[in-house]
Amino acid sequence: MLTATFSVECHIKKCQADKKFGFIYVIITIDRELAEVSTKNKVLVKDWNYSQKRVNGRGIEAKSINENLDLIKSQIKQKYRDLQHEPNVITAASVKSSYLGVQRKLKGKKMEDLLSDYKKYREPKLKYGHFKNINTTVRYVERFIDEKFAGMYLSQLDTEMMTKFEMFVRDNPIKPNSPCKGNGLGKHLERFKRII
Repeated sequence: MLTATFSVECHIKKCQADKKFGFIYVIITIDRELAEVSTKNKVLVKDWNYSQKRVNGRGIEAKSINENLDLIKSQIKQKYRDLQHEPNVITAASVKSSYLGVQRKLKGKKMEDLLSDYKKYREPKLKYGHFKNINTTVRYVERFIDEKFAGMYLSQLDTEMMTKFEMFVRDNPIKPNSPCKGNGLGKHLERFKRII
């Protein structure tokens, strides 16, 4: 599995009401996905150092804000490290949620359990030809999860994941000389949705 790229940086957004001032945000980036966290700090735009991503000056206020920015960045990095020990797919949004205290534990079945149960339930009720097609879809899903997610909960399903699954089926045919495109691909997506 590829290692995610992760960074935490500060930036400033000018206030709509008064462009002389700006609010400082921390940007969490994981594999080019972004999530913003407000620091609740407001400074004069002229005091912001764009290259160092900090407030200029050695006064008490500048020092206090910069220390707060360092603390927030440190806490976000720790949340990222904590999430690496859980079976979650880590995204910029999940790190932000964890930092803000709204990260929920994933509940419910794992995808592998659902697929296993579905096969057990459906196999005795279907003719061989129909079940063979379902079984091929299940094999695609299992390979996709093994390669991309290393374990997945049903609560992690979203449209982005379905798009990634579609691309996976296109690029990774079960039979090397028989790519899955067009109607065949559509049928796998349809069956996967029915399983869910």
